Amino acid sequence: MADTTTSAIQFREYGIGEIFLSYQVQVPPNQRDYAWKREQVTTLYSDFDAAMSDEGPYFVGTIVTIDRGQDVLEVVDGQQRLATTAILIAAIRDYLREQGDSEAVDSIDRDYLAKFNLAKRDRIDKMALNVVDKDLFHKIIDGTDVPKSATRQSQKRLLDARATARQHVRHVLSSLVNPASHPDRLIEWIEFIRKRAQVVLLQVPTDADAYRMFETLNDRGLRVSQADLVKNHLFARAGNDRMVQVQHLWSGMTSTLEAATNDPDVTIDFIRHYLIMRHGHTREVEVFKKLQLTVRGATSVVDFATSLDALAAVYVATFNADHERWVPFGERARRAIEVLHLFDVKPMRPIVMAVAYSFAKGEIVPTLEYLSILGVRLVATSATRSAVVEIPLATAAKKIADRTITTAAQLRTELAGVVPSDSTLRDAVRTLTVSNTRLAKYYLRSLQTTADSRDERAWWMPNMADMSLEHVLPQKPEGNWPQFTDEQHGDFVNRLGNLALMLAADNAGLRSEPFESKRPTYEKAFFTLTSQIAEADDWTPEAIEQRQTTLAQYAADTWPIKPAVKPPRPPRPKRPRAESQDEDWAQAANRTMRKAAGI
Repeated sequence: MADTTTSAIQFREYGIGEIFLSYQVQVPPNQRDYAWKREQVTTLYSDFDAAMSDEGPYFVGTIVTIDRGQDVLEVVDGQQRLATTAILIAAIRDYLREQGDSEAVDSIDRDYLAKFNLAKRDRIDKMALNVVDKDLFHKIIDGTDVPKSATRQSQKRLLDARATARQHVRHVLSSLVNPASHPDRLIEWIEFIRKRAQVVLLQVPTDADAYRMFETLNDRGLRVSQADLVKNHLFARAGNDRMVQVQHLWSGMTSTLEAATNDPDVTIDFIRHYLIMRHGHTREVEVFKKLQLTVRGATSVVDFATSLDALAAVYVATFNADHERWVPFGERARRAIEVLHLFDVKPMRPIVMAVAYSFAKGEIVPTLEYLSILGVRLVATSATRSAVVEIPLATAAKKIADRTITTAAQLRTELAGVVPSDSTLRDAVRTLTVSNTRLAKYYLRSLQTTADSRDERAWWMPNMADMSLEHVLPQKPEGNWPQFTDEQHGDFVNRLGNLALMLAADNAGLRSEPFESKRPTYEKAFFTLTSQIAEADDWTPEAIEQRQTTLAQYAADTWPIKPAVKPPRPPRPKRPRAESQDEDWAQAANRTMRKAAGI
């Protein structure tokens, strides 16, 4: 074991198992939950296996910790590797317990997994995770009362890691002919984890030192998420006096976000959208650098963390039409949020968040409706990822946050240049391909409403529970559609013109039948745009294109955006009135001038 000490920061080379021998390891409450998926767990165990075969060391990476005294280390970076290794050690112990090898079980338990506090008559785990995962991880390490399922994503991953570890133990032993040699082989694995699975352990005296070290290591190639970088940048610059406050604010923000969505990227998406709202267009790769430039001292860190915590609930509301934030605004707001969430135009989320936070109550509903229809038009015309669209949307979000845009009318004027025109929308719908079933149902039901009644609410999200989506040209033709080549099938099967709404009860049994067999069902269809399919002589590429052209005719009326209100023209000078219809304007003007001159 090498030991290099510089000032108060210690660098030590350890086998990862030696950390458990020497220390009690804790994950602080503000650290993220257990996040490794099966692929990452399998990769670590497979790398261990390869290193065992090569009889050489395996470098697991750098572990950054804070020395809390009394042989207690708090983990800043390395939680996933340490926890996943501990789970493998527990799986080895469990196998030996099943074989009745009590001496080996007691030794592994005592050295690597737990210690016994004699004074308190209590077993203390050598590693403890954060509050969310602590109880389940304890049960895995203890090897008793482990549940078969869990509801939280991190806990599902812990159970999956345990199953992967137990499977790996069986794999390790599968090549051994004599079961009597199983314990010796597993003890070899324990020795490998203790000595040859090597890490560099960094121990620092303060939180700020730890987070600065974490950031420096990342600059030198350590692979971490941007969310971790942001968090550690904030903690490092909060200083010891404000650390607890910033940790509390960060924990509140992440809890709010993660309780509302299973998206693993939600934290960094939210921070990026917040930066867009405050500073304008920000690409994902620029988030950390922009934060380094704008959030430096302890005061700015606290202000930033406070704003994130306050806005997290607003951001979450943009994903959920039933969120309490929309209750005062009635059904129209809820319907708009439903459509916004369905189409999920990420460059629009900073605007929606800014509107919900900044606009007066009377401006919110018309603005959300406008943004919903704009979102549909942008997705239908494949314009959501263009910088020509993203930059104006980001600029508008900042202007709303700065309160230079305060009304729906002003926002419409600001974004007039990014709105796809009616003709552009119709052309896009004429060739639209839709592979997402919910989107396809929404498009067709909205167009059907317009065809039936020209209802101004045609764009509202319909109740899709009783509707099914029918592919006229089926997804699996099974030899019944010779009018389409394989290439044409790929081109046309998900075209909007080939898709039809059916009542769920009416769509049973159609499957891959030829068009003539399906025709009677279409004739009796509840939806008129579906029943019109039966009027085609045959279902061919030309018939699909013709039907889609018909559907496209309704698009502009279904998702209408009125032109932005132009500023009024300055009043023209009043012209002198002619005394008779035969007298032209020039004569009248000449007479007025003569009167003014006293002639």
